[in-house]
Amino acid sequence: MFEAFRQLGPKHSSFEQKIVAIIHLIVAVLISVILFNEGLDTWFLGAGIVTPILLIIQGFAYTRVESSSWYREQMVPFISELITTTEIETDRYLQYHRRSTRFVLVLGWLAILICQWVWTFGLTVVMPFFAGDDFILRLIGELVGYAVIFSPFLLYPVLLILFILILEKLLLSKYEDIRHLIDIEKSWTKENIRRTKNPELIQNENDLQESKWD
Repeated sequence: MFEAFRQLGPKHSSFEQKIVAIIHLIVAVLISVILFNEGLDTWFLGAGIVTPILLIIQGFAYTRVESSSWYREQMVPFISELITTTEIETDRYLQYHRRSTRFVLVLGWLAILICQWVWTFGLTVVMPFFAGDDFILRLIGELVGYAVIFSPFLLYPVLLILFILILEKLLLSKYEDIRHLIDIEKSWTKENIRRTKNPELIQNENDLQESKWD
C-alpha cells in the first residue's frame, strides 16, 4: 500500500488536446466523404471505414490523457511533499510526460496505418472467394471476411499497448535520472486505482481518522 497517498485534483485535458481531437474528427469525416465520392469499392476496400473510425477513437482517447498542466499543478507538488526535488528534475519530469504524450499520438497513427493495411489486404484476398460457385470456398471466404472486418478494431488497442510499452522502456532509459519521480507517480496511480475499485477503503480510513479524534 502507498502510505503517502492523498487524493489529487481531477485529471483534465488541455486546450491543445481538445483541438487535436477536433482535428482528428474533421480529418476522419473528410477522408470518409472524399473516398465515398470516389466509389463504393474505393470507400469500402480503401480507407473509408477503418481509418476514420480509428482516428475518431484516437482523438477521443487523446483527450483522456493527463495534460502537462495536471502534472505540473497536481503531481509535482505532491512529489515535492515526499522528497526534495531540484528545478532541473522537475523540468525533466514534465518534459518526459510531454514527449510521452506526443509520441503516443504518433504511435497511434502508425497503429492505424497497420490496421488499415490489414483491412485492405485481407478483404482484397478474401473477395475472390465470394465470386466462385463452390459453397465451401464461399463459406471460408465469409468466415475469413468476418475475421478481417473485426480484426483492425481488435488489433488497434493491442498494437497501441505494445507500442506504449516499448516507448516507456526507451524513454525511461533516456530519463533514468528522474526514475525515482516516475516511480512515485506509478505508486500513486496504482493506489488510486485500488481505492477507486474499493471505495470502502476510503470510508474505513475516514472512520479510523474520526476515532482518533474522539
